Amino acid sequence: MNTNILSKILITLLPLVILIIFVMGGINYYFSTRALNNLAKTWLSGKLAVAVKILTEQEKNLRMYGLETISASKTKAQLDAGKSFLDIDMGNDGYLFATDSLGVIVIHSDENKIGKKLQDENWFRKAKNGDKKNMYFTYNKKTLAISEYFEPWGLFVFAADPVEDYYGPANKIKPYLLVVGSLGSIIVALILMFLVRRVMLPLKSLTEGAKQIGKGNLQTRISIQSNDEFDHLAQEFNNMAQNLQNITVSRDVLEKEIKEKNQIEKEKIIIIKDLTSALDEIKTLKGIVPICSVCKKIRDDKGYWNLLESYIEKHSNASFSHSMCPECSDAFYGKEDWYIKMKKEKK
Repeated sequence: MNTNILSKILITLLPLVILIIFVMGGINYYFSTRALNNLAKTWLSGKLAVAVKILTEQEKNLRMYGLETISASKTKAQLDAGKSFLDIDMGNDGYLFATDSLGVIVIHSDENKIGKKLQDENWFRKAKNGDKKNMYFTYNKKTLAISEYFEPWGLFVFAADPVEDYYGPANKIKPYLLVVGSLGSIIVALILMFLVRRVMLPLKSLTEGAKQIGKGNLQTRISIQSNDEFDHLAQEFNNMAQNLQNITVSRDVLEKEIKEKNQIEKEKIIIIKDLTSALDEIKTLKGIVPICSVCKKIRDDKGYWNLLESYIEKHSNASFSHSMCPECSDAFYGKEDWYIKMKKEKK
């Protein structure tokens, strides 16, 4: 039982805690990348402002010397601007470039890219139409670009940097987030197991106590000193065990008394049975019996005179066998020779 409850609690809570840890890690990664993205946009905007400033200075120099209408001078100024772009720190892989209104690259920190046409690129059309100044495009690598229109020369100036260049720190922390999440899950699991086991100890004591009570060991008592619900439950358990013990003792005493009373009742029944049997065998004559003083006949309730023997036999279980006493024998047979002879022989 203990193990089952522990497993249920861990199965319920542990996935939830692990999910929360990884969700928090994902949220942290999301906001980290978002912050890096905003930081990259701000950083690229600063670099773009420097590039536009270089173009502005080149255009101002042309106007200063009246060369703004000379195509060769303008091309030379654009090439010089491209070289100046190289002096701008663009990180590991960042770069600056500018296109004309037709999408042809006219300025690039990499001279090999000059002349490349971008008019078919969707991101360029959005930048040209002014729909979007911040955009992503894929050219070998996914790249973030910030654009600004340089009106004096009719150029679209871009500051670009591959996403992996500024996402590097965020990507580097991915493994650490996984490791931290895994370690956090293990630590939380261990803490949950410790806490659940600690909570389960009083419940285990209560379970064992209930088993002992079920086996008839009513002397079982539980000691839990936690000042919480388990403490109160243990006290109630002990009170219940004491009440059961008292009831059991009272029941034993009552059973003993009932057994003794049953024995007495059985003895009474036997005695009553014996007395009844004796009474059935005895008929008692009570009251005044009218008897003749001469013949010794007895008058019954109906007025008839009955021989003494008949009356007694009728009103009792006694019976008579007739004989003669010596006096009566002498009175009846005293003159008879055989009687005189018999008496002499007996003497």
